[in-house]
Amino acid sequence: MAPLTIGLQWLITRAVAWIGPWRLAEVVDVLGWAADPALEEILKVAPLIIVAWLWPRTSGQLGLVDHLLVGAATGAGFALAEGVLRYGQLDAMAIAVPGGYLAGATLSGAIGVPSIWASLTTWLPVPVSYDWPAMSGAQHLVWSALAAAGLGWFIRRGSHRWLGLIPLVLVSLTHANYNAAHSLSGMAWSSPALSWIEQRLAGLLLVVLVVLVLVDRVGLAGARRSRPELLLDGERSDGLGPWPLAKVAVRGAPWSSFVAWRVVLERRASLNAQLAGVPPPEFADEVEQRITQVQQSADRARWAGAAKQVAGALSLRGLRSWRTLLWVLSVVPALLFLVVGGWPATRGLQELAGTWFGAGLMLVGLAIGWVLLATQLPALVRQLRQQSEPSLHEQRIRPAFQLATGVASLVTAALVVAALVVGGDPTQRLVTNYHILDALSSAELWLGRAIILLAFLLFPPAAALVVTTAGTVLLTSSGVALAVGSVVGATLVSHALLNAASGSGTSGGGGGASSGSGSGTASSGEVRDVLRNLPQGRSQGVRVVGSGEELVDLYKRLIRGGKPIEVPSYKGKWSELPDGTRIGLRDFSKSGHKTIDIKFPGGETGKVHVDG
Repeated sequence: MAPLTIGLQWLITRAVAWIGPWRLAEVVDVLGWAADPALEEILKVAPLIIVAWLWPRTSGQLGLVDHLLVGAATGAGFALAEGVLRYGQLDAMAIAVPGGYLAGATLSGAIGVPSIWASLTTWLPVPVSYDWPAMSGAQHLVWSALAAAGLGWFIRRGSHRWLGLIPLVLVSLTHANYNAAHSLSGMAWSSPALSWIEQRLAGLLLVVLVVLVLVDRVGLAGARRSRPELLLDGERSDGLGPWPLAKVAVRGAPWSSFVAWRVVLERRASLNAQLAGVPPPEFADEVEQRITQVQQSADRARWAGAAKQVAGALSLRGLRSWRTLLWVLSVVPALLFLVVGGWPATRGLQELAGTWFGAGLMLVGLAIGWVLLATQLPALVRQLRQQSEPSLHEQRIRPAFQLATGVASLVTAALVVAALVVGGDPTQRLVTNYHILDALSSAELWLGRAIILLAFLLFPPAAALVVTTAGTVLLTSSGVALAVGSVVGATLVSHALLNAASGSGTSGGGGGASSGSGSGTASSGEVRDVLRNLPQGRSQGVRVVGSGEELVDLYKRLIRGGKPIEVPSYKGKWSELPDGTRIGLRDFSKSGHKTIDIKFPGGETGKVHVDG
């Protein structure tokens, strides 16, 4: 949400300065503590508000602790954005010291960047410490976590829901007080009482976390008692007896552990939705089926066979494409200047980034990444629109968040490039007289370009996993981004493993290994699974894959166990499955590529084209 916050703050400060008699610097200084804190806190929890508004069944799957953790992650990311914009570029003072790096100094004390180890071993890590060597004041993480916890209460708690607004008001006031205490115009307005509260918010967060864990667990225990069919044999409804679940998890570790984790996640999401008053019956039925399958998968040999079957059916051909190469090239400049060059010993690389040579490298990377990202956004939109309701929260929320990141990256990249063209200096400041702790006024244009390039790491071009009920796994390069493929793929792979280990969903039965084309005989159900999980094409009823090679590989998988048939008028070859499903492959179509034609016994048809 940092780009949106930046945009709104820029518009508000410029509008107020234009309307009134005040200078821009005065407006920025006053609004920095009088208005911006509340704006930032609202925008940091805005993703959760949007999810609750657009997809209430998905939002209902999140518990109170889930809201708190999402808020903490959002706040930590916001603080990291500020820290990178202000101290992502090394100056002459930057030196290595025990526990991190000194990045500067002010009248209030030394400014330090903690080392990776120091961050990992700190309860509430901060990207930048303004009272080094102490690492106090993880403000954004704490503020956003408490505000999001209050939002979760507001969404789920009926007549007492308005109590959930108290944390948002409290953190907005303490945030405003913190900014006022560090502002010339706000010092006289700062409150000792709010300063006292602000210093104790980190401890309050721990108390709130413990309380919300207890509230969630009590609620889930009641939901389990009302749905005993979702419990394993011997499992207690209060969740205090982990042994039945532990036995399942270690039967065929690590595969059974992964599947047990995914099934428990789905069960918890279903029960949370029931508590929130938006029970998804189809989703709960699927969870019940998974629980039954878990109990049937007691044979360690079956788990080993299931892993071989799923891994053997995985095609990595989609990774070997020109899109993957271009994606790697697009992020190399950012990794070179910000990661490799982000240490005192390698500061020369950052000095190179401020030259026109470095600017040229990053502009090439931006152009490549911009094109690849722009071509992936339609697939992300289609993925969100096709996602069945209800479904596991991760399958909708993560792609939606990634889509927002992609749009913000495209717009920001265009603005930064425009600033370079107009200003003509790679080392000019992004913006002057600004807020978000004046971080942008400390950042040079090259740093903005490098940060945008790092965002492209979230959008590798080859990552769409498709798993059928028979355990067949496909990896396409259709332009669907990794976050979509990994989240959806993790669920589907766990289902495929479970189907194979429990002996259900496959024609071949057992847990033996399969060939690269899968095992057993394909069926209309498996064909429908594949079509449902492939990206939607431009026309109704058309699905797409990334290349002609993937299309041929898909055809071979779909006709397993079928027999060739003659269709005189068809310019290609047909195969018919035992259940009557007909699958054809022709070399030419209106799109100029090979096409798979599918005719189901009931008369329904489908097509698979090459994307583009």
